[in-house]
Amino acid sequence: MDSIDKFIQYFWPGMKIGFDAKRLFHNDTGLGVYSRLLVHGLKENHPEEEYILFAKSPARSKYYPAFKDFRIVSNSRPLWRTSGICRDINREHCDVFHGLSHELPVGIQRLQTKSIVTIHDVIFKIEPHLYRKADRIIYDLKWRHSCKVADLIVTVSDHTRNDLCNLFKVDAKKIQVLPPPVAQKVFPGNLIDIQKKYALPVQFYLSVGSLTARKNVKSILKAMCLLAPRDRIPLVIVGSGQQAKDLKKFAIENKLEKLVHFVGQIESDELGAFYQLSFALIYPSYYEGFGIPVVESLQNKRPVITSNTSSLPEAAGPGAIFIDPKSPKQLAHKMSLLPADTDLYNKLAEAGYDHSLQFSKENICKKQMEIYRKLA
Repeated sequence: MDSIDKFIQYFWPGMKIGFDAKRLFHNDTGLGVYSRLLVHGLKENHPEEEYILFAKSPARSKYYPAFKDFRIVSNSRPLWRTSGICRDINREHCDVFHGLSHELPVGIQRLQTKSIVTIHDVIFKIEPHLYRKADRIIYDLKWRHSCKVADLIVTVSDHTRNDLCNLFKVDAKKIQVLPPPVAQKVFPGNLIDIQKKYALPVQFYLSVGSLTARKNVKSILKAMCLLAPRDRIPLVIVGSGQQAKDLKKFAIENKLEKLVHFVGQIESDELGAFYQLSFALIYPSYYEGFGIPVVESLQNKRPVITSNTSSLPEAAGPGAIFIDPKSPKQLAHKMSLLPADTDLYNKLAEAGYDHSLQFSKENICKKQMEIYRKLA
């Protein structure tokens, strides 16, 4: 804690900051990771404030032990999170209430509590074919409500901010961009043990993420088909999803089954080993609100080949080679270029690592606290 923080802690009465903790307790993917890292990081770096988690059935969550020391407000009433939660927010005298994943309760604007909502993406507007019509209608209503009633909107990238301004006509002055905190994935054990456990090749490209159409993993397989056999570096795919069966079928049909390794879901503490053992990450997603795996790879000094679309250039910075996600031919060219150019590889690795430091938990949580204090 620096001298400024000590001064604030001494003279500034502690704020009460409430959080919609649904995703914190009950989501294993990006929204949950963001919520847990941010809230835990805030308490670690700013213990002078009081943090209150609002969630249904928190004790049923596997993440509950890590947050059992927080004040937790729970209620099982129907529609509690939608509107009834306002009564509890008021009862707890929260100075600020933060909707961590797109939503704010109905009636929050009638409280004296200031409200913030984090909007991670608007994928349902950009890629509507990926969602059912009913879901798109519900999401649209929720996003519009949150943007209307929030005192401040946080977006995780400039691109998402621009999407909100263009698609929801939000005043840019109401939006502040703050990337998500990204915890460095460092494997504490022996890398050789992981290599043996998963039968990983000595050198490989890595793909991390859910196996869905938006992630565009099939584009990597198509690019491998275009490469000469001598230029093909094995691919290790970490993740699961609805496209897994189709991707495996494609690999077999194109005689790639010996080069493509599907490892499925792994333990979270093992992911760092995969980054460290890999040659580089390939992440040709069509659209991302941010792109956390890109930063995780850069944190481990592994360059990235990623899309030149959405927020991915912001996440990757100078640590990546960018491609058109709709062009397997372009991707194939970059996949053959990187192993052949050691100077380029090292330049990307070093520049990417320096770029990734700005997304540390400490740095992001400090900036988030500045937002709370300015608003309250």
